[in-house]
Amino acid sequence: MREIVVVGASTWGREVLEYIEQTIANSSDLSVKGFVDDNAQRLEKPLDGITPLDTIDAYPITDSDRFLIAVSNTRARRRIDERLLERGAQFITIVHPTANVSPRAQLGEGTLVAPFSHIGPYARLDRHSLLCAYATIAHDCEVGPYACLSPHSIINGGCVLGEGAFLGSHATLAPLSRAGAYSKVAAASVVYDDVPPESLAIGNPAKARPLLGGG
Repeated sequence: MREIVVVGASTWGREVLEYIEQTIANSSDLSVKGFVDDNAQRLEKPLDGITPLDTIDAYPITDSDRFLIAVSNTRARRRIDERLLERGAQFITIVHPTANVSPRAQLGEGTLVAPFSHIGPYARLDRHSLLCAYATIAHDCEVGPYACLSPHSIINGGCVLGEGAFLGSHATLAPLSRAGAYSKVAAASVVYDDVPPESLAIGNPAKARPLLGGG
């Protein structure tokens, strides 16, 4: 039996927990073990009936554990991944049963594909990519590790999202566009040109400017 440990007990963690429960509802090999979090207050009570286990670094990892990072901040996802990898953690990829994922797509370890999202053929997603509900990744796209697509965001054919790139709700990348590492595209913005790394793109057409404080 593999046991899923959810990393992060915020409001987003509660939403992810529900996605996991819906995904593994008919599984005889998977169960939810509990959650870990560095916020002591979140460890004081169960998360929708799921057991609080410990802080991330103090939790004793077992061979049956499979971690899923329920944190939307892309830099935080990377830091958590690195901390867990140092301790030999294994991760699980969750694809909600209502999502449409091409069998020709490649999903990296720890990826979360939320309800009603779409991944087209020959799309390649690196580790810990995050697709929120109704997000779309079209054919032949490349998505870097820790990238996050908010609800209803779209990257069209041949687009590239760099490591840790973040798309706000209803943000769109036109075909063959690129968003650099740890860039952000604001909600409802439309990108036609490349977005430089560490920048914020706003508007339609989107204009990029440096992120204050590096994001």
